[in-house]
Amino acid sequence: MWKRSVLVVSLVWSVWKRVGMVLGHVFTFLSLSAFFYLIITPVAILFRLIRRDVMCLKTDETRESYKMSPEPYYQDIAHLKNPY
Repeated sequence: MWKRSVLVVSLVWSVWKRVGMVLGHVFTFLSLSAFFYLIITPVAILFRLIRRDVMCLKTDETRESYKMSPEPYYQDIAHLKNPY
């Protein structure tokens, strides 16, 4: 008798696990798609309309180099004496 109940419970558990995996994939896809189309896309369109170059992709012919210098924080070692 108990073997049959264990079999039924394990069958119900495996079916429920598969249903949960499918629902997880579906809702993940839907939520990420909604986030992209409702938040990322309007912000990108707004930045294009106001001509804002957040990633600095525009080239400047007058510059010699696009290399950014490091912050002076790492050049001073006084902050390492008492860090807290």
